[in-house]
Amino acid sequence: MPYATGLQIRPEFAYCDDCTLNSRPMVHPAKTHPVRIVFVGEAPTDDDLKKGKYFSGFTQKLFERILDELKLTPDEVHKTAAVLCKNRAGKAPSAAEINCCIDRLYHEVKACQPKLIVAMGDKAAKAFLPKSKAISQIRGYLFEQTNIGIPVV
Repeated sequence: MPYATGLQIRPEFAYCDDCTLNSRPMVHPAKTHPVRIVFVGEAPTDDDLKKGKYFSGFTQKLFERILDELKLTPDEVHKTAAVLCKNRAGKAPSAAEINCCIDRLYHEVKACQPKLIVAMGDKAAKAFLPKSKAISQIRGYLFEQTNIGIPVV
C-alpha cells in the first residue's frame, strides 16, 4: 500500500500486504521534524480519518488541554498511532497488526528525534514495551525502551 502524503516511508518499513487492516481507511503519517515529545495512540478514530490527522474530534480538546498543561506548542510534539489504519468497529489493533506497523512506527518516531515518547493506551505502550504489564500497572512510570533508545511513559 503506497504512502502518498506525509512522511515518506521506505518500502521495507511497510508490511501492509501482510496486515489484516491493509484495505481499511488510513491516516497518513505527518511529515516529521525534531520535536520534544511524540504521542502515540493505538489506531486512528473516525474523527482522525475525517480530519486526516491524529487526536481529532473529542480527543483534540483533551490533547489541547494536555499541551496547555505541559506548556508545549503543537510544533513541539508529533502525533501518530501504533497502526495507521482504522481498525474494526471499536476493537483495539491486534498484536499481529501492530507488528506489521512496528518498523514504520520506530522509523517515524526516530525521525522526530524526541526526548520522550508518551504511549496513549495499552496497545501503544505494548508497541514499545512488549513485555509490559497491563496499562493500569505501568501508568505513570518512565521506561527506557532498548529497541528504540528513547524513554517511554
